[in-house]
This record gives sequence, C-alpha cells and structure tokens, in this order.
Amino acid sequence: MAKYLVDANLPYYFSLWNNDDFVHVNDLAFLQTDSQIWDYCLSMRMPRWKGCLRESDKQNEKQNENEELTRFS
Repeated sequence: MAKYLVDANLPYYFSLWNNDDFVHVNDLAFLQTDSQIWDYCLSMRMPRWKGCLRESDKQNEKQNENEELTRFS
C-alpha cells in the first residue's frame, strides 16, 4: 500500500518513487478533483506536510496553534 502521493506536476518516471511506497496521481485516474484526491489521501492515512495542506486545513492548524499559544501564556 502506498504511503505517499506524487504530485501530477512531478515526473511520472523517476527512480525515487519507483517503489510500492509511492503512487503517482496519474495512476489514480478515477479521482477527478483536488477534493477527491485529498479525501483519498486522508482515507489512506497518507502523511500531510504543511506546504501541502488544503486551505481549510491551514486555517484549522493556525487556529490550533493560536489556541496553544493562548493556553501557555
């Protein structure tokens, strides 16, 4: 089972992700929208990086950080 999703803007044939830990988004043709791709990643429990978060996730994360700062001040 793949752990990481390779973005469509990255080369399909590349030795770094030529193994079972990676799946290229082009292999997931049944996913038509960004939301479907994100939902797929979440359902497969693929890790998320801050630079790759959806805008709503970024807002939620910022709110969580603000709550932590408030709690410790």
